[in-house]
Amino acid sequence: MYKSRLSHKVILAFLVFYLTLALPLIFIVFSPSDYVSGLTIDQYITKMHKTIIGFSVLAFFSALVFALFFIRGILRSARNLHNGVTRMRRGETKVSLQVYSTDELGEVTEAFNEMSATIHEYTEELKKKDLYINTMLDPLWVVDIEDVVIDINPAFTVLLGYEKANAVGMCLYEFFDGKNRKIIQTQSKYWEKMLSHTFEVEIKNIYNTNIPVLISIAPVLKDKKMIGKVGVFKDFRSQRALRENMANIILDCIPDGVYTINTEKVITAMNSAAEKILGVPRGVAIGRPCSKVIIHTDQEGKPLCEQCPMSIAMKGEAIRIETTLQIGGRLTALLITCSPLFTPDGKITGAVQVFRDISEEKEIEQMKTDFVESVSHEFRTPLSAIVGMTEMLMDDAVKGSKKDEYLNTIYSEALRLSDMVSQLLDISTTEHGHIHFERVLIDLNALISLCISTYETKKAVKDKGAIISFTDSRKDADLHPFFGDKNRLKQVIINLLDNAVTYSDDGVRVAVELKTYNKNTIISVKDSGWGVPPEDLPHIFKRFYRGRHSRVLKGTGLGLPLCEEMVKLHGGTITVESELGRGSEFVLTFPSEEG
Repeated sequence: MYKSRLSHKVILAFLVFYLTLALPLIFIVFSPSDYVSGLTIDQYITKMHKTIIGFSVLAFFSALVFALFFIRGILRSARNLHNGVTRMRRGETKVSLQVYSTDELGEVTEAFNEMSATIHEYTEELKKKDLYINTMLDPLWVVDIEDVVIDINPAFTVLLGYEKANAVGMCLYEFFDGKNRKIIQTQSKYWEKMLSHTFEVEIKNIYNTNIPVLISIAPVLKDKKMIGKVGVFKDFRSQRALRENMANIILDCIPDGVYTINTEKVITAMNSAAEKILGVPRGVAIGRPCSKVIIHTDQEGKPLCEQCPMSIAMKGEAIRIETTLQIGGRLTALLITCSPLFTPDGKITGAVQVFRDISEEKEIEQMKTDFVESVSHEFRTPLSAIVGMTEMLMDDAVKGSKKDEYLNTIYSEALRLSDMVSQLLDISTTEHGHIHFERVLIDLNALISLCISTYETKKAVKDKGAIISFTDSRKDADLHPFFGDKNRLKQVIINLLDNAVTYSDDGVRVAVELKTYNKNTIISVKDSGWGVPPEDLPHIFKRFYRGRHSRVLKGTGLGLPLCEEMVKLHGGTITVESELGRGSEFVLTFPSEEG
């Protein structure tokens, strides 16, 4: 019914126009006879013409008035719609037109208003979404099904420097170098299955500098078909720096040397232990081929590139070897473990090497071997003498003064064995931290005097004519109570006296001095003996170490290490100054304490 209202107006206009034209004809046809009586034909025609013209003029003006009135309503609605369309074309989405009639034009106007409201609602929603996208801190791009960029947000421009006009139209792969382009191509399997995926990659900025990002790419679907992809980036530079810093901290906490290489065998990371062992700063090593930093050679000194552990690891095989390398002008024993590095899909991306300087361990092993040989010899000699002389005494093969001499020898050799056993027990106790320490107030002057008088009774002192002197240089104002373990301290002093006499010629002079300096208590033992060879001096406090003098005199190599441990138990230090051929001075320094 609603469509008939405008057509009714058209029919009404037609009827008005028709009646205004038809009435004169009807009037003429059905006019009364007296209306034309007495008129000639010409007069009748003239009168009919006038009548028709009059009615025609009346019909024209009536139709004109009605048409103007009718068209005015149509034109007003049409102009109204035209203005609304023009406003929308200019970008105004919220357009509400006045409805002038209830006919079809009025209904079109109402439909236009509804359409405008819907468009405005959708436009505002799109503006909100666009605002959200433009205010995102993370960069975003949209690519079509052909991997061509069709949109970016301002954050994309901030991160990479590309303006929207420049980025739109570029291919997705133009933003990546060869290595990272392969990563993108590998991830495409997820998009082909219309799955979202997040991964780490490096993207080039406008200056061709790679920036690490964490990118999440999701397919854009329409009617269950992918029409494009949207990607959101996360600037990963700070996270990567934090991760690398954390990794470096962890690596630097590892006492073993660690470094990694890439597929080109170029060093990519190194820890501080590796710097120390190799003697190469990590800033110099990183970026260089590993073969230029750690050089593996054969017995003739020729480089072994393909046989080096890293080359083997790059073939996918883990390896663990012991080798000796020339580092810093000296041979260094290394325990090396190498392993390949894999991507999640099993591709080798490099290798890692962990190595440890085992030179000291090897040296200790050699010392222990030498120690066992030395102890075996040291035990065999007195035991042989004890057994042999005891057998002779049991057989009454020795009489008189010779018998007493044998008994003294047996006694002295037994004491020697006892001393060696005590040293072995002490070193075992200190290694396990079970040494007994009895802290008491000590009169150092009396203790040192007792040690000297006790040691002077030894046969070696008399045989060599050793002269031992003691000086207490402390003043009354410097006297402070000293607390410690008498037996342990006595053991240290007697050991130093014994070394001074043992490693010297006849007539050796040994001077013991007790003094204070900077509130510290100092005991020095100075001799005029052989002195310590310079090459042995840094090692004399190492367990089982036997220097050049071991070729002349046998020993366990435990005396001085034990002295150092005992001094440390008292909170002190032991140092040595020595000159070959002029003697040595051992200095014990103890911090003073009140009460």
